[in-house]
Amino acid sequence: MSRVSQVATGRRIAKAVLAATTFAGATAQTLISFAAGDPGSPPSCIAVTRGDANSPVVSASVNDGHGYRFVLDTGSSNTTLDERSVRRLGLTPEPVIDHGQGLGGPVEIRFYRLDRFRMGALLKRGLSVAGVPAPPLTKVDVVGLAGVDLFEGRLIVWGRRPGCLELGSSGRRPRGKGWTPIQSNWLQPWKILLPVKVGSTMGWGLLDTGAQTTVFSPAFAKAAGLRPAPAAGEKSLSGLDGSDLQLRPYAVSGVEVGAWRIGSGAVAVAPLPVFDRLGGSDQPLAVIGMDWLQGRSFAIDYGSRTVWQRP
Repeated sequence: MSRVSQVATGRRIAKAVLAATTFAGATAQTLISFAAGDPGSPPSCIAVTRGDANSPVVSASVNDGHGYRFVLDTGSSNTTLDERSVRRLGLTPEPVIDHGQGLGGPVEIRFYRLDRFRMGALLKRGLSVAGVPAPPLTKVDVVGLAGVDLFEGRLIVWGRRPGCLELGSSGRRPRGKGWTPIQSNWLQPWKILLPVKVGSTMGWGLLDTGAQTTVFSPAFAKAAGLRPAPAAGEKSLSGLDGSDLQLRPYAVSGVEVGAWRIGSGAVAVAPLPVFDRLGGSDQPLAVIGMDWLQGRSFAIDYGSRTVWQRP
């Protein structure tokens, strides 16, 4: 998990980009129910609004308290809460302590148990959340991340209906026409890698709705023969530990992500720590962020471990 700031005309503009983070709390047992009814009922909708750079934002009630907003993040193993919300809710830390990955090294993470977490038709009891700083969005005040621990064993559909994340039953085809199941590599439920092709160079990209910006590993940029594009402007990544990492823009064209065709433009390149956990920093890897995902339809079946796309 991290923040990205864009450097433009000498100004530093805070933007949130949430690089994938895994926590020990991801294995905590919870009880899940859905108000949508039986498994054959129509999919229910969770309302999604847009924050900075199209970050998907959802509202939830926490322990029956309303008005909590989260960034919906397919790249985070756990739902998270910031310190302000932990104090407001009077939560007590659990004995388990884990370490998140800062850019300069590990960062200690504490966990807190929620009685109830409701987001649309989804209700989770006994949810273990990680206490970490919230993404610093400027358009909307959020308190944390809504992670993939909310969707175990379910089908979620992005982009089929505007402003709606659909919850469906695992093992069922997404509703509507044009859906294509694509090759995907599931390292863990939160590590969903999609095939990325640049020209004739093949690689893998982490599907990460919590990331505002798509980032290539230097190894991928080199293998694909990408060239720097300084006119696109540089960005810097700030980690949980306050360390910074510069993102360098490179020109890219002829990109395919599964069934999608991505237009020409610039892509950020940096040695993100997450690449070490996705196969190695020397591999052609990427984090696929909202700059490439916005406006596209895709579905993730966390039960059957299937990814669907509509071109």
